Amino acid sequence: MRWKDLPQSEFDLRLAGECIESFSGATGLGCTISDIHGNVLGEAGCGYPSCRLCSISHKEISCSEVHIYGMDEAERFGGRYIYFCPAGLTFFVSPILDQLGSVGKITVGPFLMVEREDYDFLDLQQHLGLKGSTLKEARKLLQDIPYIDPDKVTALSNMLYFSVSFISNVWSSAQMLEAQHSDAIQASIGEYIYEMKTADHTLQYPYATEKLLLNSIINYDRDQAGEALNDLLGYIFFSSG
Repeated sequence: MRWKDLPQSEFDLRLAGECIESFSGATGLGCTISDIHGNVLGEAGCGYPSCRLCSISHKEISCSEVHIYGMDEAERFGGRYIYFCPAGLTFFVSPILDQLGSVGKITVGPFLMVEREDYDFLDLQQHLGLKGSTLKEARKLLQDIPYIDPDKVTALSNMLYFSVSFISNVWSSAQMLEAQHSDAIQASIGEYIYEMKTADHTLQYPYATEKLLLNSIINYDRDQAGEALNDLLGYIFFSSG
């Protein structure tokens, strides 16, 4: 799998990478992970970032916008969408979701749903208007693009949808567990502070430090708040052993 410089992802990129490697290995189709802005995060097989048919047609075609549109339509139509790019190649996509909406997508393609001879005449020559050496180059590139029987495309799209749904659920579950763990820690600290305030301890609870922390937060003083929080937590841990 080919990776580019990865920004901080909002989902489990490693799991998504395993998904496209497995899907591409099982189907022979190219798979691409990208974020909601169209930035490519990973590719397995020959996905749309490696496709050069549009670039040799000398037409002003934005593949990125087409694939972003495909993801938007997938959200509208229940998490899966089959579509054609401007060069007449076929793709299908499923969005990776969190609780608020799409955070990324997995796109499968390009591939053909028509016979190569028909695509050559109708799309390369008629639609794109390719001739001479340009047409010859496009035909050479076409040899690397697989043909998929139309009857199987919907089934493959459903398989991708189920796979991506698993990624979304795992990510959402992990986020919820992390939030629960964080809430539990905060509740535990809160309970302990309350106990120290109300109990008779040898060490005097640092009310002044707590007040300084609250004032620093109110005044957006990050440095002072950090120091006060460290002092307060240090007291808690020291006094509790």
